[in-house]
Amino acid sequence: MMKVVPILVLLFIFALSNVLTKENMIIKKNRKLVFNDLNNVFSYNPGDNVTSFSVPTLQWPNGNTGGMFKYIPVNSNEQYTNSLIIHAWNIESAFYSDFWNHDLYIKELLIHSPNDTDYLFLYYENENVENDEIYKYMFKQLSKQVNSLGYENNWAERLFVSSSSVEQLTNFLPELLNEWEDVLNQVAVFPENTSQNTTYKRLDGRWPNIQGMTQLLPPGNYSVANFGDGCDLSNVQNVTNRIALISRDNITNNETCSYVQKILHAQKRGAVGVVVYSNKDEPLIDMNCHGLECDIPPQIPACMIQWDAGQIVLSLLDQNETIIMQFIDTPTSGFNIGIDTISQLQELGYLMFPSGKFFAWPAQYFNYMKSYYQNLNRLKTAPDAINIPIFTNLTMDGNEYTNVTIPNGGSLEFAKWGDAFLDLSLDCTGPKDSSCPAWDRILTLKMCCDYTQGENDTNIHNVCGQEVGRWITPFGRRVGRWLTNVTDILPLFSTNGLLETDPQYSSLQCTFSISCGTTEPWVPTVSLRLANKKKINNTLPFQITPLFEGGTFNSNYNNRSAYNFFVPSNVSKVELYSVITGHGSDNNGCGEFCVTSHHFNFNNITTYNRTFSNAGTPEGCSRETFTGVIPNEYGTWLYGRDGWCDGRNVFSWKEDVSSSIYLNKNNTVSYYGWFQGHTPDPTQSPGYIVMASYAIFYN
Repeated sequence: MMKVVPILVLLFIFALSNVLTKENMIIKKNRKLVFNDLNNVFSYNPGDNVTSFSVPTLQWPNGNTGGMFKYIPVNSNEQYTNSLIIHAWNIESAFYSDFWNHDLYIKELLIHSPNDTDYLFLYYENENVENDEIYKYMFKQLSKQVNSLGYENNWAERLFVSSSSVEQLTNFLPELLNEWEDVLNQVAVFPENTSQNTTYKRLDGRWPNIQGMTQLLPPGNYSVANFGDGCDLSNVQNVTNRIALISRDNITNNETCSYVQKILHAQKRGAVGVVVYSNKDEPLIDMNCHGLECDIPPQIPACMIQWDAGQIVLSLLDQNETIIMQFIDTPTSGFNIGIDTISQLQELGYLMFPSGKFFAWPAQYFNYMKSYYQNLNRLKTAPDAINIPIFTNLTMDGNEYTNVTIPNGGSLEFAKWGDAFLDLSLDCTGPKDSSCPAWDRILTLKMCCDYTQGENDTNIHNVCGQEVGRWITPFGRRVGRWLTNVTDILPLFSTNGLLETDPQYSSLQCTFSISCGTTEPWVPTVSLRLANKKKINNTLPFQITPLFEGGTFNSNYNNRSAYNFFVPSNVSKVELYSVITGHGSDNNGCGEFCVTSHHFNFNNITTYNRTFSNAGTPEGCSRETFTGVIPNEYGTWLYGRDGWCDGRNVFSWKEDVSSSIYLNKNNTVSYYGWFQGHTPDPTQSPGYIVMASYAIFYN
């Protein structure tokens, strides 16, 4: 150990001189804020109302001190203000240093953020760097990208850089950040048989294409071997059950020597993980796959450390030292806070990689929630508005739950309502994301109506047990709330699909059931909101006919008969209404990630088609946050799905098919589903389609 001390000292001094542009290499201290008042227990939860606060800031456009950011909260969900994203940079974090050191990532924040979102950038003190070096660097990086995009007028009054450290602030933010802790991804390096180690930043590869170190490796000591640049598979260096140390040299974005190829070469030689060290004078990179290589990701984890750290490890290996690495995630004070448009605290979720889009997407979602509150207030204040609770704070455990919600349904005269919405909020057993189930599930609401006094049922169609709403739960997040328009399917509030207004039907009793097919404890609250009752009902739906359901998406999927139904002469419009989602994964990625098309043909006159072209796209669902997709989930939420997105209600597909309908006659409708223009024919593990479809008559 004594032989390498001079090398350590020299490289340590060199790293400090370039701490911001090259990132602080050696971490002396992993800081969580400590408060003097140890008896004061703070508790901040998402949904808590925010009080006024202020932060001293730099001034645009010159970056001088003397500015002041002041936050003034609104007092109700009928008043709105700009949402606020707060980020506190700890330069010991490789992840967020990657954000601040890359022009593209900062540009993506500016490009994708709504025009009514503010940003407040804070920083933590570091014993190796003066405070003004940190905040001036943040301001320089922001202003450079604002100017390069020509966004000066858009952002000058919405970007705020604090001139005081988190430790110096006298408001509640330090306490909140301390409570909403995060982690620093690090690697500890030391010669075998010693207890003295040096800890470096590490930046894990971009999940899910490249797994992070602690995602796959259990805690423990791992010996290290030099694997050169990793480009030559003829490298005979023994890395079996070791960490392969690889240089970033000769990187190309093709299959010649990409990051993935380096990792795969080490994997073939038996390595249990890969540590890539960056090029000299270059920041860390969140390694990713490119093109077709993303289809076969490595099975071992990988991360990047700084060039200087790599040189130290190489020097130790050259001296025939057995070098050990430990991969640790060290708790530290938090990095991110959201304040939504009604001045409530919100978590920002999981940032998958260091792009500014992961700040912009929550801002887009806050705007969605603003529109949700506006629509909800319109429903509440509309004429004749009523709210019928169905389930309230129901903790699910895998069973199907039922509730007799409407004991006297006929008196509501469902045929006359102009607006009917399901209002569903999805929560977890605790106040934060950490209490939420991990997986995305299908949450389904069904209903069945019957008469309690034995009236004669004409049995036109049996609509008992039909679906009225479908949602997909998010990966481990708890902020979802959606309004789903069910006005078109109000005829389901009957025993036979035919809404009646005669007083004898006042004894109609409707029962709802909800399920999500898992024992994970989601906590839904759902109600039916009705408004705008009509005195005459000649523009509203009065009859519904169930059509086709889905099934296993294989070569037998389209082996189904056409359906015949009669359309009365008093019908003014016929509408095709369907809710379709694909799930599972065969050899083609069907049905979750493949593009499927769905076709309804009426009377051999017209075929109505719907193609889910968003399926499988890299950021297909992240582009939908403004429609209610919960952002920054703890899973692969970004990718487009087949007719759905994680963390949102499933949208219906509606078509006016009146031009293809014969009145006062029998009509025929056929349906088929395709993959790549043909009936699906998977070779293994076929997926499945979940579908509810109806023909709806308006009189």
